[in-house]
Amino acid sequence: NYFRFSCSAILQVDMFSCLGYHQEGLSVVETLMAPGQTVGKADLPALLISRYNLLSRMGRAAEALLFLDQALQAASDPAEKISLQIIRGRARESLGKYKEAFADYRNAAVLDPARISPRRGMGMIMVREKRIADAEKEFSLVIQKDKNDPEALLGAAYCSLALRRDRRTAGGFMSAALSKDLSRLSHPKTFKMMLTALMKDANLRTLAKSYTVNIRAIPAGPVSLVAPKDLVAVFSAARNIVAPMPAPSK
Repeated sequence: NYFRFSCSAILQVDMFSCLGYHQEGLSVVETLMAPGQTVGKADLPALLISRYNLLSRMGRAAEALLFLDQALQAASDPAEKISLQIIRGRARESLGKYKEAFADYRNAAVLDPARISPRRGMGMIMVREKRIADAEKEFSLVIQKDKNDPEALLGAAYCSLALRRDRRTAGGFMSAALSKDLSRLSHPKTFKMMLTALMKDANLRTLAKSYTVNIRAIPAGPVSLVAPKDLVAVFSAARNIVAPMPAPSK
């Protein structure tokens, strides 16, 4: 069956997208999902996720979110559902849908308390809602499990200054955060907001200037795509049937 899809096909589609041929990759996925085609139940989430990735890279975030919703509904593996819920939280957060994003993070944290990413996400939303004491608790839990998490570290710095005007502790956390790789943040908008607030303090502003190169690496948007290697792991039962690839138009 041709549509017992799709790991190798998805990897090819993602390769197109990574090379900048987003429309070509999207055309392949749309062809595979066209009316009259038979898509296996196990293959549907992978196709939907691939469509989400492509539309996200094309800057069509709101439209992409619809397919992520469908992928979450279609996924049957519990662990993958949690991962998709976290990714949907980031996508919703990037669109300013903070209430819905918080619900995704909270649900993921309940289902898998060991994961730190939903805790971090909850902390970021709490900062935006000015629930600083609650946010500090979430950042503390993240740091206990990963002392090198730059977003939780900067969140701890922000909370220390906002709650107690503790410049020494805030400076320590901020320095630790800015010394990390800032090129793949999950919550760049809130990170920048907290950093801007911290730099209103003259001493902390001077400290931050020594990390100018790292700060410039902060991405404009969240890293909320589903990596192709993750798709292979999740949909390992899919057959190695290669979808036909159109010639790139550019």
